[in-house]
Amino acid sequence: MAPNDVWCIDFKGWLRTGDGAIGYPLTVTDAFSRYLLCCCGLMPDYEGRHERMHKTLKAETAHPPAATLAGQQRRFEQFRAEFNHERPHQALGQAVPSAVYTPASRPYPARLADPTYASDCELRRVRSNGEIKWQGELIFIAQPLVGEVIGLQKDNDGNAEVYFGPVHLGTIDGVTLKLEACARRPIHSRTQEPEASCPQGPQSLGTH
Repeated sequence: MAPNDVWCIDFKGWLRTGDGAIGYPLTVTDAFSRYLLCCCGLMPDYEGRHERMHKTLKAETAHPPAATLAGQQRRFEQFRAEFNHERPHQALGQAVPSAVYTPASRPYPARLADPTYASDCELRRVRSNGEIKWQGELIFIAQPLVGEVIGLQKDNDGNAEVYFGPVHLGTIDGVTLKLEACARRPIHSRTQEPEASCPQGPQSLGTH
């Protein structure tokens, strides 16, 4: 194993700051070097090394929580700096994570490119409330897809199959104009091959 081969990512628990705001801390660590890449107050249990870091993080930054989310984030950043640059780890031969970790050479853009769809798909960008406009009606798709482009493929019965990249989200009934979601396994990469009948290809966004 080498730096950046495996990252451990977790949303774990929640906390309430002194002013009543609720935060859901997100952490990302490099499994090889233990380097804490991200700790933000917006924590999936991956394995013991990540869970041990969580216990230390909570004990030192959230008992009790800060007065505000901004104050809590400052605590997280102070913990991250100390964890990476000052604390030796037995598993690293008493080295600190920053002495072992090296940045990844792979580029990480601030925003991933929108999925592309075939020319017979109509495209919609999901609005801030999780809805799209289709056939003159507002239809709820999914809150996690806010800002994302989805593809809709209409059939002869007036129904529309809804896709996010290669993932089939469900069918919009042509009569009720409601999305009937389908249960599918989650997508792991936007670059994998399409699974269904909405193959990739360029098209511009529709507006109606």
